[in-house]
Amino acid sequence: MDKHRIEIFAPRYEGERFNEHRLPLDLIEDLSVFQEMTIAMAKVIYKEKNQGRERIPKDFTKGISFELENIVEGSTIPKIVLITAMSGLFPQQNVAYFEEAKDRIIEVVQSAEDDTNINSHAPDFVLKYFSRFGKKLGENEFIEFNPNGTKKAKFTRESRKKIIKASSKANEYNEDVKLRGFISEMDFQKMSFTIDLLNGQRLTSSYESEFQDILKTALISFTERIKKKISISSSVRFNKTDNIIKIESVESISDLEDLDVSFRLEEIGYLKKGWLNSESDSFNMQQLLWLSTEFDDKFNPELKLPYTFPSPDANIQFEWSSDNIEADLFVDLKNKKGELSILKIDKDDEILFDLDLNSIDGWKKLNEQIQIHFT
Repeated sequence: MDKHRIEIFAPRYEGERFNEHRLPLDLIEDLSVFQEMTIAMAKVIYKEKNQGRERIPKDFTKGISFELENIVEGSTIPKIVLITAMSGLFPQQNVAYFEEAKDRIIEVVQSAEDDTNINSHAPDFVLKYFSRFGKKLGENEFIEFNPNGTKKAKFTRESRKKIIKASSKANEYNEDVKLRGFISEMDFQKMSFTIDLLNGQRLTSSYESEFQDILKTALISFTERIKKKISISSSVRFNKTDNIIKIESVESISDLEDLDVSFRLEEIGYLKKGWLNSESDSFNMQQLLWLSTEFDDKFNPELKLPYTFPSPDANIQFEWSSDNIEADLFVDLKNKKGELSILKIDKDDEILFDLDLNSIDGWKKLNEQIQIHFT
């Protein structure tokens, strides 16, 4: 049987996970959503161009398949092709609807990036496919839907929110996030727990039996006023103002070290303007989230964790200390730069390093110095 092949999508995944030109398994679902979304959009276009017909032909998708042909270099680019059987099952003219559907989906993403009218490019039920797409993207990761175009249609976690909100009258959306806080209650019969988040909100969720021991330990520490820090990887439902409505499901639960940097940075993010004095600034949550993600990804987990402090000008200070050595890292959040000071107390000798924390080299230098002086 003769077949016709068309490259329908070749999105570029950008971020550290994609530098080796591989696609993590937790993102495979994205590729199947491409197929469903494109078919739905193609049907919309068919109706637009055939106003006299109320129904989509029964064989509209017969004889077609979407296939992952390969993953090409250039970060990670999964090449998705449309295969059509050309023996009368799938008329040649129908291919045009799928090609135009691809263009319309790219326009949706570009509209989200440009803050223009998303709904002018696709109806609600097509936009809702984005609630299942991109859920596993990290904070510093993005997808270029049109990598070879002048406008690359950059898809981020933020643009995903915009598209989902545009698709929903309720203005609610789901996202995979890490929740940090303390376990304050458990109901062993209902197999549920309550977590007190760092912003003061309390959320209750069910749990699987595999998580009972770690939750119970955290609850005991809470009643003893020790308050063991907990991180929960979960699917969460948000409202239109980005406030959490409920925990939909729990993927994993971890207990954290007392000096856990991401936990501390989130705490700092909730400080109000004037937290130290009338002149101390409030913090930019996105900048703190950047630092939290970079620290988790690039600071050697085998090394000693620092104490984490806010500075009055809304930047961050990390401090390490031992009997004879003190190290301070001042982080300029806006410019993503760091100034590392190593002080040998017994010799009154100070060494200074300027670090670019937006580069791997900057973090390598930090890891090297902390390893040399604190192991």
